[in-house]
Amino acid sequence: MVGVETGRAIGWGAGPNVVLPVFEAFQSARVDFAMDIAKLAVPEAAPGDVRVASGTFEVACTEKVLEALENSSTLAAELLPLVGDLSPQVSECALLAVGRVGALSQKLHLKLTDEKLIAAAVGILSSSASATHVKAALFELTVATKASEAGAQLAIQCNALPPLCERLDSADTSVRVATVWCLGTIADHSPETAHAVLDCGAPQLVLLCLKEDPSLVVRRVCLSMLGSTCKHGAAYASPLQKCGLLDATLPLVSHRDPLVRRHACRTLALACQHAEAVSEWLPHDARPALVECMRTAGSDRELAACAATLLQILAKGSIPAAVQLYELGAVQLLVDFISQRQGRVLPCCLALVHILTASRDAAALALSQGAMGALVAVCASGEEPHVCAAAVEAMGVLCVQAEGSDAQIAKEGALQAAVLSTILAKRPLGAVALSKARTGIAKIIQVCTSYDDLVWLLETLPFPTEKAPKAGDSHVLIALLKRLAVLLSTAGHGKQRLDFVNRGALAKAQQAKSFRSTEIKDALKQFNVTFPAQMVAATDPDYERKLLDKIA
Repeated sequence: MVGVETGRAIGWGAGPNVVLPVFEAFQSARVDFAMDIAKLAVPEAAPGDVRVASGTFEVACTEKVLEALENSSTLAAELLPLVGDLSPQVSECALLAVGRVGALSQKLHLKLTDEKLIAAAVGILSSSASATHVKAALFELTVATKASEAGAQLAIQCNALPPLCERLDSADTSVRVATVWCLGTIADHSPETAHAVLDCGAPQLVLLCLKEDPSLVVRRVCLSMLGSTCKHGAAYASPLQKCGLLDATLPLVSHRDPLVRRHACRTLALACQHAEAVSEWLPHDARPALVECMRTAGSDRELAACAATLLQILAKGSIPAAVQLYELGAVQLLVDFISQRQGRVLPCCLALVHILTASRDAAALALSQGAMGALVAVCASGEEPHVCAAAVEAMGVLCVQAEGSDAQIAKEGALQAAVLSTILAKRPLGAVALSKARTGIAKIIQVCTSYDDLVWLLETLPFPTEKAPKAGDSHVLIALLKRLAVLLSTAGHGKQRLDFVNRGALAKAQQAKSFRSTEIKDALKQFNVTFPAQMVAATDPDYERKLLDKIA
């Protein structure tokens, strides 16, 4: 700018030609500041990209930037005026900056989950006519509400839900998608946040979008949001069911788009898990589509897993439904999926448990199709303990329901795989998973005719000691002692009885007395009948002393 001499002083002139450039420079600097902050959150460039600092520097640029942002005490205060700026361009850049930076780390999220920032975004959401400005506000709200329940509660307190509901009527598809996504992140956290979303009528409006909007993206996010609301309990699923949730979702299980099918299966599973009468929610004529969805999943393992979860819930809730699923060919699909192990096998194992429990014919088919080997492979593959427990439970049901399973137990090493992957794995098992594993192992033992496997288990199982009084598993040991009693008392097992004594297994069995359970002591008495009383007594370490005392 050129100065104008006035007497001895130099002024800067007057008029719009002087003021406007200064203001434009000021606004440009504000935009640049917001954009620079937003760029700090851009992912690190690939090696060789000279535009962004990489690992070739002495200190990684990304780590330095992240540390500087996390240590800043004025970050929210500096961005707040820009978020509320009258210029949409400045405000939009600032909203994007807040969203991007807040997503970098939990510490930055906490720093930028500020009531004033969220209130400013809600104000823009309520009043702005610019689609890009609204989407920037939705982005900031989504980041703030997704990372923590505190952020979602803060958005609810700032009255974000009413303007979000209003934006569901936007003519811009991308605005509707972003709005539904934001509502889903709020509802996802807890029953409290889902209750707030349900009370404002958002799920009903989203359900209307699902029915009327042909956009694939809109349908996907609508299904996701409805599932996030339903998952918290029957109090959230039932009102949506009355509004037509299942009528709108069931046809989408057969949709041409695999992502729509995946989200439809997920939503149905999350809703139906709370239904008291799941067979009414998923009627007879709708079930073939569920099986077909799994059959046509192809390489989409996530879709197959979602469909399997739905089959598991249906089979668990109704025995006739479980039998129908077998008749529709679900057993073969489940066994194939478990054999391939290219996705989540947990829902497949659980679905198999309920279907095989309902039908012996289904169990016979599963055994002939290699289910035993597939389940053993799951246990041997290093899957999470709860997944192995589900596979063991399925093995147990297969053993007791299918004739000829005893030969498969020995051939596939089912008993050893079941025990080593669960109760002897030295990995923490939750109470439910432990119960499933124990039940499955007990059922395998009940059918097992392999002397070598049963003796191995007796010799391997830990027993309580003074140093480890809680060691051992009484549930499994009870089943084992009862099975050994039956097997060794059968004619033609004289050699096994002699081997049992010579290898010290009879003495090991007597250690069951260290358990306090009356059930296990009764099982031991039943087992000891198999051998002569004097032979059992000889296993006592003090036997010779007691015998001499009697002679004396």
